[in-house]
This record gives sequence, structure tokens and C-alpha cells, in this order.
Amino acid sequence: MQPDNADIKASCYYKVLGVQKTAKDADVQKAYKKLALKYHPDKNPDDKDQAEESFKKLTEAYDVLRDSEKRRNYDQQQQIPSPSRNRSGGSPRKNMSREEADEVFRTFFGQSDPFFVHCNGMNSGFTDRMGRGSRAESFLGMNYHHRASGVPRLRYILSTGTMVKLHGLSSASELNGKSGTVLDWDTSKRRYVVRVEGKKLSLEPQNLTQMCGIELIGLESRPDLNEQTGEICDFDDQSGRYVVKLRKVGVVMKFRPGNCILNVGTCVILKGLSADQFNNQMGHIASIDRPAERYIVECQDGKQIKVKYDNVLC
Repeated sequence: MQPDNADIKASCYYKVLGVQKTAKDADVQKAYKKLALKYHPDKNPDDKDQAEESFKKLTEAYDVLRDSEKRRNYDQQQQIPSPSRNRSGGSPRKNMSREEADEVFRTFFGQSDPFFVHCNGMNSGFTDRMGRGSRAESFLGMNYHHRASGVPRLRYILSTGTMVKLHGLSSASELNGKSGTVLDWDTSKRRYVVRVEGKKLSLEPQNLTQMCGIELIGLESRPDLNEQTGEICDFDDQSGRYVVKLRKVGVVMKFRPGNCILNVGTCVILKGLSADQFNNQMGHIASIDRPAERYIVECQDGKQIKVKYDNVLC
């Protein structure tokens, strides 16, 4: 069974994604990627309502099948006689909301959201409601991007819906390690508005770690892990390491930022640079120079600098 044979209306998650019950994680990821790009509401503006329902359904299927524990529980539910099953042939959860689907989608693609259009400088072509070209960020020399819907957003700011983990909080240490979702960016306070356990909090960028994708490199003690991919799921302040769930082997391990290559487009904060004016600046990864083991980061002030992998945090 292949993604081309996917049946979005099916009750079985495997059929929704068009994969076999024996499908490996890589097969599930490949199927989801193809279908998510096909059915994403931004790709189907003429039939947005139906596309949204399909997008939520296939993302719900992927969210269950990508997680070994959820998948095992789902498979066990499938063995229960039909009258006793939950909705969707044994689904261990309720209907996924659009917001939840967007969170899974952004986690999968990292900050390289394929439905953002990158605009650069004075001639970006973006216009406001009065039909005038938007110059606010161009004046500052900053890049920005917007969805096809035309909503502008600074390139170095986390997208709404980005999943994050809280860390480094001293006055509210009980929140460290909690998961949250970015709701907005407060320009005046230079803080994110984040939903954590049903509450809205105002948090500084350095207290958030994105739950995004990485590739491992440069591991001398574990060369077998080099080139494996995974997802950052937390940050350990004491060791200064990311907590990463490896996709292929399904284990959680800690790695230095220098051993984790982030995706192009990922929002970052600069640290540990000899040029102090750049430290604590926000930016985004514009490109990667792998031979030199450096990121080319476009900072919030519009300047591009080349930095070691260890000098950024996502």
C-alpha cells in the first residue's frame, strides 16, 4: 500500500495514510509528508473546509502512528470487536482540532513551513489594506515572511502554533519542562504569548526551546548515530544540551547543540560570540555551510553572520 492509495475517509489510520500495518516510521513520515502537502487548506483555497477536515484526519492518523506507544495502543484497540471500539476504528483520542493539526505539521517541517512565502526588502510586493507597500520591516533591514493569506510575520519570530518547551525560569521554576504553544509575539514587551496548561503566559525567547527537527553530526563516541534525524523535545539547562527523540531508533538522548544541525529557516538565538553585539540577538538560519560546519544566520537587525553550530539555540 502506498500514499497514492490513501483513503482519507477510511476509519483505519493505516488506510488513511495508505501504508501497511507493518510500515516503518520512515514510511509513515513519507506518506504524511506527501498527503499533508496535498491536502493542506492553504493549498486548497477553493475548497478550504473540506481540505481542513482531510488535513486534520490525516494528521491525526500520523500523530498516532508516528508514536510507538500510541501506535501500540491503537493496534490493541483494533482487536476489540467493532461495537466496543472508539471512533475511527479504535482511535485512542478525540477529533483533532485544526490548531493541534497545525502544531504537528510545524513540528514535522520544523520552521521550514512550505506555506510561508519569503519576502525580502523594499520590493517584496507585500501591500497593506490601503494598497501601500509595507515598509516597516524593510526600513529596519529585516526580512519577513507571510502565509499565502497575506498575514505578515517577522522571519525571526516563531510562527503561531509552534510547540515549545519551557526552561530556565527562576521565578516560576515549576513551569520548567512544561510544554506550550506559541500564540503571538508581543513586540512592545519583546516576549512571546504562550499557552501552557490552558493559561496564557508572557515569556522571553531565551526561556523557550522549539520542538523541531534536527540531524546528528560529529559524534565521535557514537558514530553510529551520525546522520540520524530526530526531534528536539526539551533543553537541559544544567548540561546545556538538547533532549532529542531519535526517529529511527525511538530513544531519547541528550546532545550538544554543536552535534545537532537545525533546518534552514529555524528561528534561533545567538550566544557565546566574541562579537558581543550579536549575543542574544534573534535570527533565523538562512543557509548552512556544511564543509565549514557553520550556519549563516540572518539576525534581527538584518545582518548576516556565519557562526558555529554551538553558537545558536533554537
